[in-house]
Amino acid sequence: MDYPNDQAPGAPVRSGIPEHGRIPKYYAVKARIDRLVGELGEGTPIPTERDLSEEYGVARETVRQALRELVLEGKLRRRGRGTVVAGPKLEQPLSLASYTEGVRRQG
Repeated sequence: MDYPNDQAPGAPVRSGIPEHGRIPKYYAVKARIDRLVGELGEGTPIPTERDLSEEYGVARETVRQALRELVLEGKLRRRGRGTVVAGPKLEQPLSLASYTEGVRRQG
């Protein structure tokens, strides 16, 4: 049996786009805000939810959902009453070594 987008029923959603192929409003808003974040520098405040909802012609809750996802992805962070562009994430390699091995590596 063929399924839309080669995806079986009940399979997880791929890339944020459901199997029926229609893109949710929040996802489209998230993509636009993500482009805006790419243009702004670290620590720069983004426009308010109200301004973004007016600019994109969507409800504030739609903007909130998009912002929540960008915060979870680490691209934005909340600061006080506003939201700012987050800096790059620090990556620390996972190492499973004993204390003795760690001390030996450090000399």
